[in-house]
Amino acid sequence: MHKRNNMKKSGFAVGLILFWLLASLTGRGQSDTTNDQVVKAYLSGDPDIKEIPDFGMVDTALSPVSLGSLKGKYVVLDFWASWCGPCMYEYPYLEKLKTVFKGKNIEFVSVSCDEQIGSWKSAIVRHHMDGRLQWLVSDLAILRALKIARVPRFVLLDKEGRVIDADLTKPSDPEMGGYLRSLKGI
Repeated sequence: MHKRNNMKKSGFAVGLILFWLLASLTGRGQSDTTNDQVVKAYLSGDPDIKEIPDFGMVDTALSPVSLGSLKGKYVVLDFWASWCGPCMYEYPYLEKLKTVFKGKNIEFVSVSCDEQIGSWKSAIVRHHMDGRLQWLVSDLAILRALKIARVPRFVLLDKEGRVIDADLTKPSDPEMGGYLRSLKGI
């Protein structure tokens, strides 16, 4: 059993590495946003850059979206992929948290790392996911900036868009709700 779990974990890591390689070959992941210099400064660890820049992402209508539109609220970023079993396992727990915190000063954004738009959209329909805050990474710099090498991965941003916790516990962990409730001004 232990060996089988290690093989699954290795498979996820290999899948994400292949995703990055394919993205670089197809040109996906190259920042073409107007804040290229801010992104580069953030990736280099520039201490003057406090918040995550607006990396390229699109919504289910393939319209550009930005984290900046959520300023003033805490944000839980859920990085996932359609091929990731553990991601699908965590999603119902994330939905429960969304219900518990509805009307509070927090947003939950699911960010897909899928390479194929069809796979991403199909997973949203197949798993009855709320499409309102389902975004697709169109600029892989966000994955590099947050050092995301595996999915699922959860990241907490403060009201100014700064990373509070780059490796937030999973929604299935009962402690996550308590941690979120303890945030100032939630």
